Amino acid sequence: GVYDNAEATADEVTAAIATLAAATEAYAAAKTLPAADKTYMIKHNASGNYMSLDGGVKIEAEQTPIKFEAAADGKFYIANANGEYACYKGDNKWTLSVSAENKEAWTIAIANGLYTISGKNGYIASDNVNAGSSCYGDKTADNANGQWVITEYVEPVAEFEVTLVNPAEGTTKLEEGDSIKFTTNIEDAYILVGVLQVSDE
Repeated sequence: GVYDNAEATADEVTAAIATLAAATEAYAAAKTLPAADKTYMIKHNASGNYMSLDGGVKIEAEQTPIKFEAAADGKFYIANANGEYACYKGDNKWTLSVSAENKEAWTIAIANGLYTISGKNGYIASDNVNAGSSCYGDKTADNANGQWVITEYVEPVAEFEVTLVNPAEGTTKLEEGDSIKFTTNIEDAYILVGVLQVSDE
């Protein structure tokens, strides 16, 4: 090969280096594509909101769990927790919707840590950055509102203020009626409240 050939020309070495660089880039991109066995959230880079597939394709303040399913030619179907898929709607080329029957295959690409999502008519992007803004499927690749951060879904964290009532002996030094604030996820909060409501009667 070129790499161990002392007689290789400069043009041959340059071509071999370019081929290696392209293969390395393709491999790195493949490693960052979504996996079918995981749940993700798609953050709108321009606003900090998240893509929602609830009744349409839009950006919302709340994190939304989204799944990717492998389609042909390295593309993906994008689905919500109800098994509805992002797709084009109607006769125009820009309106997006969700459907349990109509699957649209999307191309996911990454550059400089930011993802783009494109379909047959263009890229998914919003016109505005406010929560509740609709996304459209006919935008150009350089649209700043069409850049996304895709990460694994994390259950939203919420704050709960819990008032201790007759705490069990030895569980805390707080007096009855004192308040303590915990930051926890919703599931653990129910467990926490149950534990702290144990009385010494």
